[in-house]
Amino acid sequence: MRTPFLLLVPVLLWGCQVDEIACDDSLMASVSISVTDLDGNPVSPTTLTYTVDGGEEQEADCLNADCSQAAAGWEVPGEFEITGTVKEELAGDPCCWYDDRVTETLVIEQGECHVDGQSLSLMLDIDQMICADTEECG
Repeated sequence: MRTPFLLLVPVLLWGCQVDEIACDDSLMASVSISVTDLDGNPVSPTTLTYTVDGGEEQEADCLNADCSQAAAGWEVPGEFEITGTVKEELAGDPCCWYDDRVTETLVIEQGECHVDGQSLSLMLDIDQMICADTEECG
């Protein structure tokens, strides 16, 4: 009487399908950053930094020569605050410079194998000019 039941159990289990996730050893950027001007042209930021969960400020990893493409964190989940700045003197006038700062916040979740990385586009206004008073500048 017990034999038919024991034979039925493997048949029932055979019908269940278990999805396996194939994890690998690659590193996923927590946040992939592109830095552009308001027209969508790549911009080389003066600084590109981030914090995770309010921790210590860190520099983003540049992924190209002018740092218009960068990564903030590798396989790090949490709340990211990413800040890009551009500060550049106006050619021929040391009393004037372009200056802009943009900060964005987003949350990165931990996935089954890697973080669920996100892409972020920081747009800096490189036409925003600041000039010092002539008395300050000399």
